[in-house]
Amino acid sequence: RQGAVDDGGRVQIESSRCIGCGDCIVSCPPASMAEKSRGSRVFVGGKLGRVPFLGQPVFGVLRNPEEVLAVIGEALEFFRLHGRSRERFGDTLQRVGSEALEAHVGATARRIA
Repeated sequence: RQGAVDDGGRVQIESSRCIGCGDCIVSCPPASMAEKSRGSRVFVGGKLGRVPFLGQPVFGVLRNPEEVLAVIGEALEFFRLHGRSRERFGDTLQRVGSEALEAHVGATARRIA
């Protein structure tokens, strides 16, 4: 929040740090910001603990629950196909590459659409 308002009183979002959570809309003064679109985002591969890691978004903003469930299902299918025994999803992504996950989920999304 600190430093988010420029000298002209306008809200500035640092897009490289934005994860699309929408918390800035809630924490900023009323009417200072508005959302462009509403939906859900799916992040995969994150973990908590001694060395936390923020998950990666699989797609942009998903518009309805069916899209969310389809993306989650395909991400799990990808992990079933590419994950090794006792390997975490994030480790699979680092080994195989997030591009492979994007391609797997994207191919399924094109079949659904």
